Amino acid sequence: MSQYPTIEAVHAADRMQICTWYRFLPSPGSSAIGTPEFETVLKSEGAIMDLIHQRLQSLGGFTPAISKAIGFTKPAVEERNPAIAYGAISKAIAFEEPRP
Repeated sequence: MSQYPTIEAVHAADRMQICTWYRFLPSPGSSAIGTPEFETVLKSEGAIMDLIHQRLQSLGGFTPAISKAIGFTKPAVEERNPAIAYGAISKAIAFEEPRP
């Protein structure tokens, strides 16, 4: 089962969601390594990752604030459904300054 969002979801996503996918989605095709579907999955996921990259560039890419908000640890929700991961947790992220 692909962890990738649909093309429609990529077109509808905001900058934070695009950045989250770009950082946390596995490499295209990696979910199908060693299976007969590998080439098909690689092509499909590769096209979606190319679109994510294009949208990332057109939206201005990462900023230090976005990078900090997203973090470097894959969210637990991401494991269940990466297509909604950022949207499901975006309102729960506290944008606090680090404590001294």
